[in-house]
Amino acid sequence: MCIRDRLSAAEEILQRMLILDPGNTYALLMRGKNMIESGDAAGAVAVLQKVPDIDSSPDGLRDLLKGYLQTGQLSEAGAVAGKLLTVHNDLPAISSFADALMQAGQYENALQVFDQHAERLLAENSDKVVASLHTIIGHVRDNPDSLQKLLDLFHKAGDTTHVSEVMELLAHASVQSGNLARARDLYQKLAAIEPANPLHMQNYQQVVSQLSGTSGNKLITPEEAVDVYKRQAEYSFVVADPYDSFLGYSDVKVTSTFASDAPERRGISLLIIHGADKDAWRADKPKAKFLLINLPFKTLAVKRLALNKKKTILGIYMEETGEGDQTSSVVYWDGKKYKYEQLGSTLE
Repeated sequence: MCIRDRLSAAEEILQRMLILDPGNTYALLMRGKNMIESGDAAGAVAVLQKVPDIDSSPDGLRDLLKGYLQTGQLSEAGAVAGKLLTVHNDLPAISSFADALMQAGQYENALQVFDQHAERLLAENSDKVVASLHTIIGHVRDNPDSLQKLLDLFHKAGDTTHVSEVMELLAHASVQSGNLARARDLYQKLAAIEPANPLHMQNYQQVVSQLSGTSGNKLITPEEAVDVYKRQAEYSFVVADPYDSFLGYSDVKVTSTFASDAPERRGISLLIIHGADKDAWRADKPKAKFLLINLPFKTLAVKRLALNKKKTILGIYMEETGEGDQTSSVVYWDGKKYKYEQLGSTLE
């Protein structure tokens, strides 16, 4: 007996059973399965929806899920997949639902599913999830929330192949949505990750300019950015950036182009001249001079700093601008260069 004949015979028997007992759970479940196997997805859905307690039957729910997916009823399919996972611990049901969303071009909904069940899906088959995330990138390029989810998921998966791409898309989308602070931070990170790409620093400067309310026509040009180095020879000082070095940006040629996001602090630097009395700044030839740039200070105070139990030096204590109140730090000469360290909430 061929499969078609077998299914036809089974259908006849099930119909007779349901004539005698229309609410027979077993007959409804078997008829639904029979219809799925014979290719009648719409009929299977109609039958399985009549099962009074289908949630207690994992096989019945799986057949209903297949019916919904095959008929394109994705919203209903999502609800059934969720029940299979929560009630019967059926993770493949969620994977099948996510695959169907991808095939239907509902990429943001698929991303929502991956995000909601990330830990379990990644543990089950991380390569498949990452491949799907790669596909989603180009379809959510203008949606900041979706791009942030993608970035978080790539971090969870330990995949770095597309992180820079997503970060850049998120930065662009953040500018378009008006979240300039996030865009600024992302462009700055990109400039550090990919220093060979000058566009990142240009984008960073442009966003900083917008945040400070200055005109886009007054952005720092590459020529202006290196002016501080030309003046080193003219005025015999060394440019240093201990703050950004502390943050991991050690190339002063790059960090000298960083503009403060506080208008009242733009262009403010701290000149330190080593020496005392006749060897101080009034001397014909002062000792070493250092121009410290990008320090986030609101107020300054010079106090003694204990490097260890035996050595005490002068430190420049700062009450900082930026996030939080009463954030403090100190800059000091370690014998070779100026270093920055965070202290806490007060200058004490």
